Parts: sequence; structure tokens; C-alpha cells
Amino acid sequence: MSLFQNIYAWLNKAIHKWILLEKDPAIITRSLVLGVFIGMTIPIGFQVIVCVPLAVIASSNVTIMIAATLVSNPLTVLLIYYTAMLIGEFFTGSSIPWQAIVDGINDMSIDRWMSLGSDIIYVLGTGVLIQAVAASLLTYLIARPLLGRYFSGNPSAALGERKAGNEY
Repeated sequence: MSLFQNIYAWLNKAIHKWILLEKDPAIITRSLVLGVFIGMTIPIGFQVIVCVPLAVIASSNVTIMIAATLVSNPLTVLLIYYTAMLIGEFFTGSSIPWQAIVDGINDMSIDRWMSLGSDIIYVLGTGVLIQAVAASLLTYLIARPLLGRYFSGNPSAALGERKAGNEY
């Protein structure tokens, strides 16, 4: 095989594996779980930058992974971070002055945010990680059985319906 044939074969495999929809429940589930985790932990502008190399490393589907990061979008990100702050305060025992955060939102200067110190990073990081692990685990527990049934040749089984005469 020539060098060009090798490159073409590798690109063809990469496109089918990482971009097009694979009919393998394990790959789709892995892509969903990683996408939800990235969507909950990485800020919105950097999610795609993280998804592409991670999909290659984890043998996942880029398209599904990027779609799953949409769990955090401009409509949900404030709720995600607010909940993460509450979870982080609970687990770390640290208290963040909420008025300082409100002031930081009103005055978006770097000096204002730097004055909050490392406590906010510690609390927010703890909350985001706990929340992301829980959401990823829930995604796995829901997606794996549904996709396994869907791709087993009985799509209606994924929704819990039974065909007449079929006991599974």
C-alpha cells in the first residue's frame, strides 16, 4: 500500500468512527457520558476544544460528545453553577459571600473576581465535579440499557413495549 492509500484508509476509519453515528451502544454511551461530564465541568467556550482530542483518545464519537455538552447552554449554565456552589459549600464546609458574587456579576472586572480568592474556586470546583460525576453516572444508567435494547433489533423494547409472543 502506498502512503496515500494508508492515509486515506486512516481518514476513512476516523470519519466513520469519530464523526458518523456508530451503531455500537458502548461507543454511543461512552460519548454521551463524556459529553455530559465535559458539559458540566468545562466552560462553554472551551468544550469543543476538549471534546475533539478526548474523543480520539477515548475512541468515542465526536458528534455525539459535542451534542451531549449542550447540557450546559446559556439557559442552564447559571442554574448549574448556582447548584454547584450550594453543593460545594455543603461538602467543603466553606461559605462564600453571595453578595460578593453578585457584585462580581455587576462589575465584571478581573480585580473584583480575584478578590474573591481561591475559596470560590475550591467550592465551585468541588460542586461542579460532584455534580458532573452524578450527571454522568445517571446518563450511563439511562442510556446503556436503552441503547442496548434499541440496537438489539427490537427498537420498541427500548421504550418497554413488548412484541406479542416475545418474552425477554
